[in-house]
Amino acid sequence: MPISAAWTATVPLRDDPTLDPPIRTLQSLKANAIVVWALIERPSGLRGLFHNDLSRAPVKACCDGASIRGGMQSLIGLVRGGAFEVIVRVYYGSEADPSNLGRAQTALDRLRLPRSR
Repeated sequence: MPISAAWTATVPLRDDPTLDPPIRTLQSLKANAIVVWALIERPSGLRGLFHNDLSRAPVKACCDGASIRGGMQSLIGLVRGGAFEVIVRVYYGSEADPSNLGRAQTALDRLRLPRSR
């Protein structure tokens, strides 16, 4: 069960903020559009800290129900202390070139995670 969800995009969100993937939003994704989606959950047994760095994540094909040209990236990990798990997905409407990767990383850099207790 999600504790919190956040997103930023260059298109309107057309789905519930916790839906993964946001199919209706992705179906309307135009070239050069980007969606950065984040979910905070209780830990599920995951190991490893969350790193806020898209260069660590390969770009993969996406998604069942909404094929998008540019693909997606995923970052998953625990905040320090392990109290919360973070899932971040970035969806690209066109090729994840350096410009789009930079725009997505800038949006991700603004993400403020909860502190461990």
